[in-house]
Amino acid sequence: MTGIYITIIIQALISIFLLYHNKNNDRKYNFLYLYLIVVTADFLFELFIYHLFNRETAYIESIPSSFRFLKGPLLLLFCLNCLGKNVSRKTIFFHLLPFFLVFLWNIIILPMVFSRANPTSLMMEIYQQIFHYYPFYWLSYVLLTYYHISKTRQPLSTELKYLKLLTVYLIISIISYYISYKAGLNKDLLRTVYTYLFLVQFAIIIIMKLKSTVIEKQEKKAETIKYKTSGLSENTLKEIAENLLQTLKVYKPYLNEEVTLEEVARQLQVSRHHLSQSITESLGTNFYDLINKCRVEEFVRIINADHSQNISEVFYQCGFKSRTTFYKYFKKHMGLNPTDYKYQITQTTTASTLMNI
Repeated sequence: MTGIYITIIIQALISIFLLYHNKNNDRKYNFLYLYLIVVTADFLFELFIYHLFNRETAYIESIPSSFRFLKGPLLLLFCLNCLGKNVSRKTIFFHLLPFFLVFLWNIIILPMVFSRANPTSLMMEIYQQIFHYYPFYWLSYVLLTYYHISKTRQPLSTELKYLKLLTVYLIISIISYYISYKAGLNKDLLRTVYTYLFLVQFAIIIIMKLKSTVIEKQEKKAETIKYKTSGLSENTLKEIAENLLQTLKVYKPYLNEEVTLEEVARQLQVSRHHLSQSITESLGTNFYDLINKCRVEEFVRIINADHSQNISEVFYQCGFKSRTTFYKYFKKHMGLNPTDYKYQITQTTTASTLMNI
């Protein structure tokens, strides 16, 4: 079993490296990246238990890892991100709550594990009972992910096509394993086969990312060609840019954290390629940098009007999804971090007030 676990762990680490190396700052892959880390942690825990109890495979089943309660939610959250749906902190917390509860129970029974206690105590029995229902929990998340992909009316992206393939594969694997287990097949053989099946998962995920990267490069190349052959005059491009800036000023679409180039192009009644070309050639930037610049300006406007407001609350109002992204773009466009900026305007306002007394 040690050799099998090491093989899977190494392959998981290779998959993590390839995924991270080709991530291209695409945040939607973060959940898939975490999924692979969780799979690795799960197998490391099983390997630890296997050696702690003198290579008795029965203990792997008796003391399962709580990490596996993360796999289903992470796959679903990755799916929702790929579909362009808003994944709020509340949504993430709701889906991860079962893991936190099981993990807490896992921590409680760890002293028993380290003392190599026979897993017959009430605490251990409750923990094991939780995992009797785990296959249904895992399967329900995979089915829910498949449902979200299937019900979308949009053409599926490369990620969603391969994620759909992965969910079908997982559904077949989970059901087959459960039926075989209930039929009384050799547990060690089943565990070995099921463990090796993770290699197929890793292969699907790696192919998904590599193919997505290739298609992205092809689309960028095609977009460059379209720029050259679009036939739009300089005046037309400037007109599109002016309409865009007016729309950003009046309607503030950047306040929507999920705003896309396609949505704004539809609002302006131009093609996404022409809008992208206009932003690049007339404004000298790209869509997402422009959107985040507008968000920074909105933040500055709000803080200048009332600098007693909380920084975190305001940047979320302005359309930023994360603190990291906000700080990155604020520093880029303002030359200092938000905390220092807020301190400066507070000091300036205080000094101005004292002078008027």
